Amino acid sequence: MRDEGQRKVLLLEDDRLYSLFLRQYLERLGYAVVEAGSLLEFKTLIRAEQPDALISDVGFAEDPGPTARYLTLGGMMALDWMRNQPLLRQPTARIVISAAMTDELRGQFEARQVTAIFEKPFEPDRLAGMLRQSIARQP
Repeated sequence: MRDEGQRKVLLLEDDRLYSLFLRQYLERLGYAVVEAGSLLEFKTLIRAEQPDALISDVGFAEDPGPTARYLTLGGMMALDWMRNQPLLRQPTARIVISAAMTDELRGQFEARQVTAIFEKPFEPDRLAGMLRQSIARQP
C-alpha cells in the first residue's frame, strides 16, 4: 500500500531500457511506478492500480506475445479504451512519448486531450515538471 501523499504512475512502454530509465527516474522523484509492456497488461493494471498518471509510448505491441505485431498505435488505443470506460478512475495526467511523432499524430493525440506530448529524446526534468503540475490539479 502506498503512502497517502505518494502518487502512482502507470508506465506503458515496451522498450525495456527506456522503461527501466523512466521507472528509476520517477521512483527517485518519489512516485510509485507500475509498468505495462502491452495494451493487454495496461487494461488489467489501470483497473487494479488506479494510477494518478499515465505515461504512454505511442508505438508498442498490443499484446506481449512473440507473434504480436510490433509497432501499433498502442498509446492511442489505450486512450480510446479509457475514454470508453465510464466507471474507470481516469488518470489526471496523460502524457504521451514518441520517437516518431508526426504532425498528424500530434493532432490526433491533442484531440484526445492528452496533458502533454514529448518526443524522444526529451529532458526528463521537463517531463517531471509536467507530471508534478498535472497531478497537483487532482482533487
